[in-house]
Amino acid sequence: MTDRDARRRTMPEEPGVQPADTRWLTPGVGSVGAASFFSDAGHTAAATVASLGGGHLADRLSPRLVFTGGAAVYVASYLLFAWNQHSWPILLVGFLPAGIGSGFAESTESTVVALTLPDRLRGNGYGVLGLVQSLGDLAATLAVGVLWAAISPTVAFAYAAIWTAASVVASTAAGSDEPQV
Repeated sequence: MTDRDARRRTMPEEPGVQPADTRWLTPGVGSVGAASFFSDAGHTAAATVASLGGGHLADRLSPRLVFTGGAAVYVASYLLFAWNQHSWPILLVGFLPAGIGSGFAESTESTVVALTLPDRLRGNGYGVLGLVQSLGDLAATLAVGVLWAAISPTVAFAYAAIWTAASVVASTAAGSDEPQV
């Protein structure tokens, strides 16, 4: 018997307080934990499958088209998250298109950079891509976090959807996937 077990047997529990190691069994708390786990697992699985499919589509169609499609799927996911509701199954479903968008975008963004820039600038282009991604991730996390905390999750996800929709428009307007030499 450990000290912890001995304390449990000798010290009465406070009424209505559950030991921390069994709190996840509380109705509602366990389902939230399960939803969180499955939403993350679903997002990752969808991203994995979509990255393979996105790479295949990029080879057959156009990397820019697949990238833009991934961003458009992200917009749908953000709009679903922005919907003011409290049903975890709907949130769970929202993570699947986010995973698809992630898989499509991440499998094609480097290809879009490679096709956009001439050979002599590709190394710098990848560096700029990494810089833009890092700064964009930081700025988006801060902005959405502040909007979430100060106003509401609906406003935060609507903000993210607007910027992602702007990237869809910019990517569509950017031109073709013809390699630059």
